[in-house]
This record gives sequence, structure tokens and C-alpha cells, in this order.
Amino acid sequence: MNNNVDVLEFKIFNPQGKENWADDSDVYEAVEIYINGKEIVELLKEIETPFAIDEGETDLAGAYGHLTPGELYSELKDVEESALLCCDGCGLSGCWSVLISIETDENYVYWKDFKHNHREWKYGIDYKFDRKTYEEILKELEISDK
Repeated sequence: MNNNVDVLEFKIFNPQGKENWADDSDVYEAVEIYINGKEIVELLKEIETPFAIDEGETDLAGAYGHLTPGELYSELKDVEESALLCCDGCGLSGCWSVLISIETDENYVYWKDFKHNHREWKYGIDYKFDRKTYEEILKELEISDK
């Protein structure tokens, strides 16, 4: 378990022209997730690349889109199993995503048990966030979706 507190940040952006799923939609807000200053798709791509190479499918590594603020907010409120991203092609998290378990205690929120919903890739990462800060930035997602 990570003993340091990690830094989580959300950046809202317009996915039109940047994400395949958004090209034919009327969605104009999506959320990038940054952990310790690095965008999560890049973090995951580094981990997934050797697995994707072994499968002969190098384009699968990091092939994600970003959820809307409301979708991400809803996912992160679910402590059972939460999707962090969506399929770059269709925009659905159930199609192609990384799932996590979220646990909390009095002081911290933990993102654990990273797994892909269609691959047996091993991520071997977990994160620990200050609970008060986490809840504050989660509220920002909820507010931006209204």
C-alpha cells in the first residue's frame, strides 16, 4: 500500500475533435484525471503496453476516452466497482474501461484493485488521497454537471 498521499486533479475539457466518441455527439464536457501530475490514460498506457504487445494488439494500450463530469461523479460515488474511463470509440464505460475499488476510512480515500473489464492485465498500482480534498474536488464534478 502506498504510504504517501497522492494528488488527484480533474480537468474538464471539450472532447469535440479530440475523442472519437464525441465527434457525433452533443457532449461538450469530459474529464481528464490526473494523479500526481500525470494524466491517467498515460499512466495506464505505460502499464498496458507490454500486455498489448504480447497480445499483438499494441493499439489497445491506453485506448480510452474520458467520461463526462456527471458520469465520472456517479462512478466515483460507487465504492463497489467504479469505471474511470470509457471506450474511445463509443463513449461507454462498459465497453472498454479500467475498473477500481474505492475504499474510505476517516482520513483517506483509496483507489485499489485496478483491473480491465475485458483483459487480464495486471496493474499493480493503488492510490491514497486525502479524504477532505477528494470530497471537495468530487463536488466540483457534481457542480460542473448541472
